[in-house]
Amino acid sequence: TFKHDYEIENLLSPRKIIKVNNSKYYITDLYSNSIHIYNAYQNSTSEIIVNGWCEDILMQNGKVYVCNVANDQIYVINSTDDSILDSISVGQNPVSIKEYLKGDLWVLCQGSVSDNEDPSISIIETQNFQIIKNFNLENNLSYPSSMNIHKNEVFYINKHVYKIHSIEDTVSEILWENTGNTFYNLSIDPYNKDLYITDAKDYVQNGSLLIIDSIGNLKNEVNTGIIPKSIVF
Repeated sequence: TFKHDYEIENLLSPRKIIKVNNSKYYITDLYSNSIHIYNAYQNSTSEIIVNGWCEDILMQNGKVYVCNVANDQIYVINSTDDSILDSISVGQNPVSIKEYLKGDLWVLCQGSVSDNEDPSISIIETQNFQIIKNFNLENNLSYPSSMNIHKNEVFYINKHVYKIHSIEDTVSEILWENTGNTFYNLSIDPYNKDLYITDAKDYVQNGSLLIIDSIGNLKNEVNTGIIPKSIVF
């Protein structure tokens, strides 16, 4: 019917949204010092008070893990009563969190060019909320922007597009070289493992979408609108 039903209001700068159950959603925010809780049945919002900018968010086994960029932490939230169970210190500026094949969580941290802090990946074991591995990435004087995982292979953007074959060696290889691009986001086709990589170029002109296979062969490039971001399969 194209009838406007309702909208979620009073958000300052929303970043990511996740469905917790049929009635509840969590929304992270850049400026609000809170994680918004949206009740779909009542069309109402409440808050989990935090300190600083929260970005990526992931749910696993009834717990929600949230990247707090400002404090270099991952919040662990009980999705039943919305209480913060724990906070896990990771590398500087965590922006992306994904689940690995065996249930561990990988966190991509941007580091800081101004603080001479290398980008890194932290791996969290979720039984005891412990860091089981932390390793630095190549310092390209460019902030990593996106990470995704397919089974036991990890792909991320750190100026170039990199691939990690396994948790055991954590060795990164360049899968697709940046030749003047502004790679912004990376998603994986769950059916054939192709990588979809958005290029924001100069954030003013129209961008593009690159499609490459998992071993680095270009399959297609498609023109997009300005600042292409999310890709959904």
